[in-house]
Amino acid sequence: MKTRCSVPAKLILSGEHAVLYHCPALSMAIDLTTYCDCTYSPSATDSFTIELTDFHEKHNIPAALWLSMASEAEVRFELFKQNTGPIQAVLSKPIDLILVTLYHFNLLFPIKQGA
Repeated sequence: MKTRCSVPAKLILSGEHAVLYHCPALSMAIDLTTYCDCTYSPSATDSFTIELTDFHEKHNIPAALWLSMASEAEVRFELFKQNTGPIQAVLSKPIDLILVTLYHFNLLFPIKQGA
């Protein structure tokens, strides 16, 4: 099964963090579409592959490692919220954001693993 989604890029003209403080911001969609292709193939191994073509990266990640990496990022985020860790430590690589996003998606809609 293959799924493709696309989103336009956005350009923030003013107030990137203003909305956190209930103030207005100005942004607009721009014609710089990003695509995400997801292909599900039954497998005997619990792993998945993520290819970030814009970053020239490809990752094959076992499910257990993914859950561990995402959980560690969540802990680092909690440390940041408690002012005991730097924001730069929460997500250090482009793949980190995808792993955490999939982690939260999996909490709401469990991803089928294995064969």
